[in-house]
Amino acid sequence: MYKRQVWTSLLAHWERLGMIWSLTPAASFSVIGEVARTICLRIGIAWLALAAVDYMFQRQQVLKQLKMTKEEVKQEYKDSETSPELKGAMARRRRQIMKMRTSEAVRSADVIITNPTHFAVAIQYQANKHHAPIVVAKGVDHLALKIREMATQSKVPIVENVPLARALYKECEIGDFVPRELFAGVAEVLAYVYRSVKKARR
Repeated sequence: MYKRQVWTSLLAHWERLGMIWSLTPAASFSVIGEVARTICLRIGIAWLALAAVDYMFQRQQVLKQLKMTKEEVKQEYKDSETSPELKGAMARRRRQIMKMRTSEAVRSADVIITNPTHFAVAIQYQANKHHAPIVVAKGVDHLALKIREMATQSKVPIVENVPLARALYKECEIGDFVPRELFAGVAEVLAYVYRSVKKARR
């Protein structure tokens, strides 16, 4: 492409280039400079056009890849939600948690997410056993207060997040995995708790 731009520029100024031998040195340098500027301008325009095309192509590829990744994640989560093995594991885990007393459930939790006064939801996450966090206890008003008191006694972290606490209380029963639409919020809370615990141990 660049060779073509150079050749086109030379042809456009062929007559003037052929006359430089009869011109004064100053005039000759002026003609050569003008031709050089024309060549550089054409090459610059061609380079910008090529860069723009390449940018658009790369952007489309990245967007396509991101879209595919997002769809793959959704599909994987959907498959895991509907697999018989996972459903059986969820049922068994729910039965185990329901047999626990609230105090035991709170002690087993990684974090208590609160409203802060009306709702309290205890979350447990065992990454080596389950694909998502589990609600092990929850309460409203008086029971929420008791859960916070038990968590304080057991040194279970308490994090205030009003919309997340409300949504978890409304959408989840004890023993349920955190639904995917709330997973990001819970993951953020857990990450904060883990960082805080790690910092406190130093």
